[in-house]
Formats: sequence, C-alpha cells, structure tokens
Amino acid sequence: MEHGISTPSEDLCPWMLKMATRGYYIQSKILHIPDLLGFISPGPPSLQVFDLGDFIGLLLCLSLQGTIEALVLIHSWLYEYFWWKLAYFFLMNNCVFFFFWWIITCHGRHFKSRCYEEFFTASTVVEEKVRDSDELVEKEYHS
Repeated sequence: MEHGISTPSEDLCPWMLKMATRGYYIQSKILHIPDLLGFISPGPPSLQVFDLGDFIGLLLCLSLQGTIEALVLIHSWLYEYFWWKLAYFFLMNNCVFFFFWWIITCHGRHFKSRCYEEFFTASTVVEEKVRDSDELVEKEYHS
C-alpha cells in the first residue's frame, strides 16, 4: 500500500482471519446454514473476524456456565439431594442463553453491516483524497 495508509483488513490477525473464513466456509458449504441465520457473516473480512470473536465469546460463556452447572449437579448427586428439575432448569437455561445470543447476533448483523459499509465508504473517500493531495504535492515539487 502506498503512502503508509493501511486498510482494516491489513490490521487483522492472520490466524483470526483464517479461522473466520474457514468458519464461514464450514457454516455455509458444509452445514448449509443460510447467511441470515449463521453466526459468521459473508461480508468483509473485518466483520467476519468480529463475528468470530462473538462466537468464541459464546463458546467460552457456555463452557464456563456448563462447568459450574456440572459441578453443582455432581455435588448434589454426591450429597443425595439431586433433583431432576435442577438438571432440566440448567439445560433450559443454556438453551435460552444460546438462543438469545443467536438472536442478538443475527439482529445485530444488520446494524454492523450498515456501520461497516459507511466506514469503508468513508475510508475509501479519505484514501482517495489523500492520494490526490499527495500527487498534487509531488507535481508541484517536481515542477
């Protein structure tokens, strides 16, 4: 890139970008999940990396929550006050948590895509202005 201007895709971590594109491939081509219902969006790489971060956050939250619930259930089993209602409650709680996170992700994608479109449009306009002004300075300097 000339003039030291970096685009957002250049600032992305390469392994996160690779994971995001691979995740989108698995989601769309292997699992055949429509783009509107998937966790990772089809659009620009920076948005895919952002969506991957959301998905990793979901997995971390669910694993932490599941570990705590498993410890509570094991403790209740060992001390003989195990209730099946508690196990069902934990299962329902995890499903509701996953469902609402999924809804927020799918609904939020509309806002994120609009913001990213405005951001990329603005950044390309600024980049063109900088390039034009640099060319003008070079012409004046050489003449």
